[in-house]
Amino acid sequence: MGDLFSCQTRWSIEIIFSLTLAISYEVSVHVLRRSLSEAGLSLTNSLSSTEKMAEKRNIFLVGPMGAGKSTIGRQLAQQLNMEFYDSDQEIEKRTGADVGWVFDLEGEEGFRDREEKVINELTEKQGIVLATGGGSVKSRETRNRLSARGVVVYLETTIEKQLARTQRDKKTPVAAR
Repeated sequence: MGDLFSCQTRWSIEIIFSLTLAISYEVSVHVLRRSLSEAGLSLTNSLSSTEKMAEKRNIFLVGPMGAGKSTIGRQLAQQLNMEFYDSDQEIEKRTGADVGWVFDLEGEEGFRDREEKVINELTEKQGIVLATGGGSVKSRETRNRLSARGVVVYLETTIEKQLARTQRDKKTPVAAR
């Protein structure tokens, strides 16, 4: 019973931490209802939700460019002792070029195909926090994989903050235009 209680307590702390972290980054967090219910997450720590959370140890951050997915994801992964991945950084690592250039060269369709493959590979891992590209959820296949393989958290921010953040990052595909 002691192990179960500590697991429940740990998940409560992790959920509260992630929400607090997001709020401190001045974004509002919406946990997608479908992923939440599939993962059995609730803030009430029932036995069944703890067992389901143990089965789905991945956290996938989605949202528009400039919402803070990478920043929050890195901090969250560090606090939860999980591996962090950023799908855009993974594309850059594999291609040897920044995502803006890949986007320009391959067009949106080519870029999204590449992004979908990278996200598919990364979501097969266990115990990760993944920051996805801003347009990655345009793909139904990607959305289905994310919701089936972990807890999906949507980060939202104001347009003003989004513009301010993306204008500083010229590597972002759409911001580079």
